Amino acid sequence: MNNDNSDNDNTNNDNSNGLSQTLKIRLSSKIERIWYSGRVFPTFTIDTVDALKNHKICPDGWKVMVSIYDGCNSLVSDKISGINRKHLFPIINGTATISGLKFVTVSSRAGGYYRIKICLVPSSLLNSVSPTETVQYSSTPFLSDKIQILSYRLFLIPKLDHEELSSTDLISKMKGIGGLTAKRFSEIGVNTILQLASLDYEILGDQGCDQLLDHLRKSRGALTRQKLAEFISTARKIVDKSNQATNSTFEANKSNNIHNNYISEGANKESHPHKKHRSK
Repeated sequence: MNNDNSDNDNTNNDNSNGLSQTLKIRLSSKIERIWYSGRVFPTFTIDTVDALKNHKICPDGWKVMVSIYDGCNSLVSDKISGINRKHLFPIINGTATISGLKFVTVSSRAGGYYRIKICLVPSSLLNSVSPTETVQYSSTPFLSDKIQILSYRLFLIPKLDHEELSSTDLISKMKGIGGLTAKRFSEIGVNTILQLASLDYEILGDQGCDQLLDHLRKSRGALTRQKLAEFISTARKIVDKSNQATNSTFEANKSNNIHNNYISEGANKESHPHKKHRSK
């Protein structure tokens, strides 16, 4: 009896390996490249295709296995949750619908991005094959483009590409600036992209830059001087491209009192809350 079962298993393996050489995975709908943690990832579909004849087929007894890799190329399928805990999906009429996936952490903590890898696995081997071994059962496993997963709170404030922004837009629409950072910018009078572009390191000086960063971080967060410089540089590019601000307007805003007032009054009050400044 044991020998018969072993023979059957070997036969199934041989058939599976033979079929795997003619199977190909083809993406049949779009996979989002930017999404948010804690929200169900948009549904997408793949087709199973005969690699030789290039037409859709329905392989009997096969399923689709989905796994997740991070920016360091490590298997991190525990970073997604879903209705289908094993991340297995049936193939119906040559099409598999991938739904119910939910990323539980942002990609910035996982090498900067995730990739979705899709493999085809014969049902007879599901209990004995690990995700890292499924590649051998699919002639061409599908690997998605890089997917950026942002914090859920950014979903409430839609971000726009730089090409879609103008100098009058709020800085909260810029990618990389969250709601809390935008609020702290607002506290010193920086609300629009034009106002952000007007900040000048030369006017602020080293001490002013440090005080500004301290205010934006409030002793927490990871905003660095380099990152702040990137925000300002991006804002200036948007201003230059928007055709809504002339050079004279830009230069006038560079010398505004936003950062001067903050450094001379706001910062001093924070560091010396009880100290009174008297003019002689």
